[in-house]
Amino acid sequence: MAAFYSRPADFYEPGKETKKCGRRSHTEAEAGPDPEESPYRNKLEEMKIVLLGERSSGKSSTGNIILHKEVFSAGQDEQCSKEVGQVGDRQVTVIDTPGWRRESSCSTEQMDREIVRSLSLSESGVHAVLLVVPLDLKFTETEKVKLEEHVNLFGASIWKHTLVLFTHEDKLPNKSIEEHIEREESLRWLVDKCKNRYHSMNNRKSDLSQVTKLFEKIEEMVAANTGQLFCPNMNDVYQRISEKFCRIQLKNVLKQRLEKEYRRRELELMSNFKTTLLELQEDLNETTSRSDTQGFREYHTLRSYHSVQYRGMLHIK
Repeated sequence: MAAFYSRPADFYEPGKETKKCGRRSHTEAEAGPDPEESPYRNKLEEMKIVLLGERSSGKSSTGNIILHKEVFSAGQDEQCSKEVGQVGDRQVTVIDTPGWRRESSCSTEQMDREIVRSLSLSESGVHAVLLVVPLDLKFTETEKVKLEEHVNLFGASIWKHTLVLFTHEDKLPNKSIEEHIEREESLRWLVDKCKNRYHSMNNRKSDLSQVTKLFEKIEEMVAANTGQLFCPNMNDVYQRISEKFCRIQLKNVLKQRLEKEYRRRELELMSNFKTTLLELQEDLNETTSRSDTQGFREYHTLRSYHSVQYRGMLHIK
């Protein structure tokens, strides 16, 4: 893997700041790639990109910024959409995909099949898979699990062709993207998974310079992959989707059975408890009845005794 995106934390070069946590800052990126580190990097005359991410992550607006024209509609991404445009002196193809939902209950097999269909829109494959992550929303363990689940549908080899694209960079006014990554465990995992390849964009600015820097990083990644495009076996991909939803279905069946058994045992316990309670009530009533009878007898015995004593006293008088 090219060292352009990752250097040791203690790397030092006279006249430059020491790198923090091994992450290449935007200041370094602006200086351009190091020719000594990327001798095989060539400018791509054609670039094919697919955007993946959760719903409302900024994929559509990012696609518009990359192509420098309004072609993708935000919030209307129920189907894959491919657009081609001339950006500078190169032809760029961008494929937008439906965003997966945060709630697992809203995930459907049809939606997953539509997401992976994006790769079918480029028969020769794509140069880069951009994982779009918004900076205005917290990237928690839940988001991490959902992202990994969907990305892995394409196969393990996809990670060699992925780059994390952070959107809404303007939402971090008081800290750098590097500081933000280091503070979030799930983001550190994602960036490390992509071999420290990431880029951030301000979706409120149609600035071609941020697109140019993105293209440079994509070219570095393609060079590291010796020019190979990502083109998975779609039969394997659809098989993984089928297996995923078979597991979900099995899990739901087991869950329903457990809930049914839990309810049965709960009713059984309630019934046994009611029976025991009634038995205790009967025992209590019998004890009370015996106590009342004994008390009545003692009362009459005592009363008879006092009557005899009283009559004796009258006789004496």
